[in-house]
Amino acid sequence: MHAAPGVYALLIGSGVSRAASVPTGWEVTQALIRRIAVAAGVEEPADPVAWYLERFSDEPRYPDVVAKVAPAQAERQLMLRGFFEPPQDEDGDPDAGRPTKAHRAIARLVSSGHVRVIVTTNFDRLLEGALADAGIQPAVIASADGASGAVPLVHSRCTVIKVHGDYLDTRIRNTDEELARYEPAMDRLLAQVFDEYGLIVSGWSGDFDLALRDAIVHAPGRRYTTWWVTRSGRLGQGATDLLAARAGRVVIGGDADRFFDELTERVEALASARTVDDLSVDIVRARAKRYVADPIQRVRYADLLRDTTARVTERRLAVVGGIDVPLTTTDGIAAIDGLEALTWPVVTALTVGVRWGGSEHIDEVERAIRSLAHVEQRIGHLVNLDLLWYPALLAWYAVGVTAVVADRPEAAARILAARSGISSAQGWLAEALVLEHPVPDHLAEAIRDRDTGSPRQMRQTPTSDHLHQVLADLLAEHSTGHDDYSWAFSRWEFVAGLHVFAASDLARRGSGAKAWTLVGRHRSKDWGRVTSWWQGELESDERAARWIHPAAPIHDVPGLRTVTDQVNEVLRGPDFAGWP
Repeated sequence: MHAAPGVYALLIGSGVSRAASVPTGWEVTQALIRRIAVAAGVEEPADPVAWYLERFSDEPRYPDVVAKVAPAQAERQLMLRGFFEPPQDEDGDPDAGRPTKAHRAIARLVSSGHVRVIVTTNFDRLLEGALADAGIQPAVIASADGASGAVPLVHSRCTVIKVHGDYLDTRIRNTDEELARYEPAMDRLLAQVFDEYGLIVSGWSGDFDLALRDAIVHAPGRRYTTWWVTRSGRLGQGATDLLAARAGRVVIGGDADRFFDELTERVEALASARTVDDLSVDIVRARAKRYVADPIQRVRYADLLRDTTARVTERRLAVVGGIDVPLTTTDGIAAIDGLEALTWPVVTALTVGVRWGGSEHIDEVERAIRSLAHVEQRIGHLVNLDLLWYPALLAWYAVGVTAVVADRPEAAARILAARSGISSAQGWLAEALVLEHPVPDHLAEAIRDRDTGSPRQMRQTPTSDHLHQVLADLLAEHSTGHDDYSWAFSRWEFVAGLHVFAASDLARRGSGAKAWTLVGRHRSKDWGRVTSWWQGELESDERAARWIHPAAPIHDVPGLRTVTDQVNEVLRGPDFAGWP
């Protein structure tokens, strides 16, 4: 829906209006049975269905019951009108007769251009009311006359097709005869909708509306997917048959209010994330540079980081798509793409502060990364939960590589010494981000396969490879070229690996530590070069000390040398079988 605005039409039934105390067809049926009983001189039955079955020797069906109470179409319209108008009793439900959360969420989808066509079996005007409140006047088609004279769908901002009519029109459809067929003009319109649009079905049983069922089944094409929303995953036979005919899919989405509200939030979050184009990132970059260049404007820089960081933390869950439903590989890739787009502004502002800012700006950088790494404890699917940390990992890598490119190891040391409330026992941010592995390897591999067009099996460091690729363009302004960037990336991962090794006390975990000793693509790309560089750093206490912060898990230069020796010992150990 987000990727192709306007491609999906909605098909909504009485279940969407239930929260407004507008009864469903089944509830109307039971209410009318009680009226039949009273009219027959019987006390109002406690179980109207059982009474009807005993009295008429037949299961109660909405079309049959309505026809019994009011044989003529105009009589049926007058009788049913009271079910669809707000109650006059001031002591009643204050939400009765008012648009529900579902209606208002649908209006937001229309306002944003993601939905343009809505087919409904409902007689009420709650949807029109919600659209009007959102400043939208839809084209409403409630009869064959309306279908004949309607503005073409493509030229209308929103078209509402009320296939059973409007409750103020005497031509509303209720009985089997009325529901069995549509006039040619309405048939043609529905055939166009079901051929040209995908379909999201909610609040409709699919059982009694024969003409609507036929229109869906006999639509000439299946261009887009049909999604059928249900509370429990169980569908009636009518819905099951229709879904099979359309090769559709079931969505377990709770009631209509919850489903449409969550759908709208996710679409809006993705839309917001995806609109972070080059211009908006450029604006953030320009502001950050202006604020960093002027010490007086430090507060503005802090505000910029706070606002861009809050934008990520508030919307990342929606971009991931929640934590209750496990992500497929396709959905996981889309979530990673969305999180990256959502995170670019804050990453841009952070790297500007590291590249050109002073110590006071690094304070703000560290604070922002810690905020990104704060994820509330939740119960859900692990892949979904892990991806919530991905923005922090992006920012952590971007800041570290920028610090190395700019020859500011003291800034890198600050980030490596940062603490966080993530699940690691000691609370080291580096340990938590690296060891918790926010991006599962299978997703990173799938992204690299997509981007390169040449699938490979068993990449050694797929997440590191992806981070190297995705950050290259963003960090291009801070380096003199790709080789300079890649060399800085390798050095950052090497030093970060040492800190993780020390923080995690991996040296005492035996050969099992080998997989986590030094996480990164430098293991296969730059191992000899990076270890030679590091030995050069260690030869000078002054240079080596630049990589140590007093709060770091490595407390001094001798400790740094010790950790390096421990790493080498693990690599030379008899159980080490090479890089995984």
